[in-house]
Amino acid sequence: MHYQKHRHALSQPMQLILCLLALLLGGSVVVLGSRLLMADLNQYRASHFLSDWEGKRQVPSDRAWQVAEQAMQDAIAWYPGENAAYAEQLGYMWQWRAYSANTSDEQRQLSQQQAIAAFRQATAQRPVWPYAWSGLAYAKMSAAEYDQEFRHAMQQAVHYGPTRIGINKRIAEIGLYSWPYLDLELRELVLSQAAYAARYSRGSRRELFAWATEAGREQMLCQYLQDGLQPCAPLPKEEAAAASSSTAK
Repeated sequence: MHYQKHRHALSQPMQLILCLLALLLGGSVVVLGSRLLMADLNQYRASHFLSDWEGKRQVPSDRAWQVAEQAMQDAIAWYPGENAAYAEQLGYMWQWRAYSANTSDEQRQLSQQQAIAAFRQATAQRPVWPYAWSGLAYAKMSAAEYDQEFRHAMQQAVHYGPTRIGINKRIAEIGLYSWPYLDLELRELVLSQAAYAARYSRGSRRELFAWATEAGREQMLCQYLQDGLQPCAPLPKEEAAAASSSTAK
């Protein structure tokens, strides 16, 4: 019995090699875990700023934006690989930067292009995530770039998120403001998303009509919905006919 144990025991060099491998593996796990932790901490810090801006609908100060942007860049640097969610969040942050009152026209255009670049990266890394596509479409609209990329982003957002209310509302919003630049296919897409948003809740409907009113498309939207619900009052025949003809323009 003693002979059997001795025969199957590992040699001392082999034991040393296994110990070294275990140490290397453990060290790698510690390093990876540390990088993920630092990335998450910095991302959380940046997202706190972003949530505050969005919740208050308030453009950030230069200092607040710089701190948040640095935290986001640190998160990206610490993360061991590509992270589409980080790229998408950076895109939203660059959009907020473009709204700053202290931003010159040249800086605003640069911020818009930075946002577009971030959303492009997010869609490339996670092509089935609809919010990255809607973010790209919004960024393209903000830059007044109504090109094939804008059109594709609108379509992809709806394709991957046809029943997500966040997508329904965002595509409707983009479309109402961009209406003169849309072809017939995109207009139908926008109206279908607007119909989902109008039926979802009273709050969603109020948001939708606030955008439509600001964009001068309220009557057109009422004519399309024809559901008799507020805040869309029934249209007189003359106005209904005028609204119907305006949808083709």
